Amino acid sequence: MKKYFYFLIFLPSILFFSCAEDTFHAPDASQIGLINQITLNVRSISAIDFDSKGGTWIATNMNWPNTINGNLYYYHSGKILREFTPEKMGIMNPIKTLCVDKNDNLWIGAETLYQFDGSDFRKYDSTDSKLLKNSIRSIISDKENSIWISTTGWDNGGIIQIDGQRIRDYTVSNSPLSGIFTWDMVSDKYNNKWIISGKAFRFSMNVIKISGSNWQIIDLQNQGAPVPQTTGISMAGNNPCVGVNYQDSYQMITYPEIFIWSGNKWLGLDLTMDNKPLPVMLLAMTASMDGSIWAFTQSFPSWNCSLLYFDGKKWNTVPNVPINTPTLLKTDRDNNLWIPTGNRIYIYGSK
Repeated sequence: MKKYFYFLIFLPSILFFSCAEDTFHAPDASQIGLINQITLNVRSISAIDFDSKGGTWIATNMNWPNTINGNLYYYHSGKILREFTPEKMGIMNPIKTLCVDKNDNLWIGAETLYQFDGSDFRKYDSTDSKLLKNSIRSIISDKENSIWISTTGWDNGGIIQIDGQRIRDYTVSNSPLSGIFTWDMVSDKYNNKWIISGKAFRFSMNVIKISGSNWQIIDLQNQGAPVPQTTGISMAGNNPCVGVNYQDSYQMITYPEIFIWSGNKWLGLDLTMDNKPLPVMLLAMTASMDGSIWAFTQSFPSWNCSLLYFDGKKWNTVPNVPINTPTLLKTDRDNNLWIPTGNRIYIYGSK
């Protein structure tokens, strides 16, 4: 096995507490379990986000049985309170991502950008930002309620910032973005933005930290493996963590790993556990503000999928998970994990 793989898997997970910027208290794994599930009359759920009132926005890819474009739902207190069809929204393409800002406005990434203020849908297009001709990958709202949109395009992908009435584009020509592909983004409690950017799809990516007007490349290329493929970025407390699949181009074997930023370097959190099948693919990951980290992995030789939970000390397998291929992982404001698959959403948290 390659030297870089040994370097990755033997980095002790306990360093998370001793070196990370903040210490958080994730629930013990014995307290974690299924606490709720939601069933919708849809075929596929594409995006989820949460407002300050305890409500959840849910976007679907397609309605049952034959509508290509999906609906938008507002779920609160165990029931659907509002439902919007594509015709009512004026959004005639599948919704890819959702973001609720500090004023509870909903931002929608589809074929372009939309904003919903509770009453009306506003459409942004390439006359507002040239980057909106690209594919929208993610949307976040920072502490000052600026909206950041990552886009990916073959000729000129980049980041859009909407600050009130001012719209600003950042590309490889006017910023340190390392490529025309920008993917996931998160914002920390200090209002720093952490962005995954690279040159080709999700391969050969770097993390860029934006602090005010200062842009800093936090290199992922020096972690001991030649071809990192990212699965996303999330905040574990105030520490960004990145999911990575490393591929050995000679043996065609993939090694999954999750890195957490300690304040001055990336620390590897080994996804292997004693007497367990070796994970060969990280399908999805996310984290929450209490420091919990969640990962969906696929193992060899069974190719079965597992939900793993990192409690700050070690990885634990969550038992009896009725899910094989989740479309995404999302944590809410109470640090619960939402897992949509098919027409259902499974919610895991502290029992």
